[in-house]
Amino acid sequence: MIGNPHAIVRILHLKRTEIFLLTFFFVLGLTCIFYSGPAKTIVRSFVGDYVVVQAIYFFIRLFVSFRKRWYVALAVFLISFGLEFNQLISRPPVESLFDEYVIGSSFSYIDLLMYVFGIGTSFLSDLWFCGRFESS
Repeated sequence: MIGNPHAIVRILHLKRTEIFLLTFFFVLGLTCIFYSGPAKTIVRSFVGDYVVVQAIYFFIRLFVSFRKRWYVALAVFLISFGLEFNQLISRPPVESLFDEYVIGSSFSYIDLLMYVFGIGTSFLSDLWFCGRFESS
């Protein structure tokens, strides 16, 4: 016997919203990576850092229950800050384009600020877009 059909529809709607947000931030992140117009440095550095943590947040949220938002935000925070502080402690050689985008090439306090803003925005977006359907 299948459970409550209204609950199943609500869960499918939540996953669809999370998939949309993940896709949106993933495409926006790719746009930041391949952007080559004016203000290329600002877009690739700051906007890219802001967007990538949001894509990571919603990717993890696809697999984590609704009540674990704080844990997801904390995990993304620790991952992003860990990678950034790794650049401060030991400067890994940037051997490929993949290394430059995933590990980064230099430490910056502004990157940390963009991570905090990105995680905060994704957490609030999750509450706004997905949270209101949980209690209905």
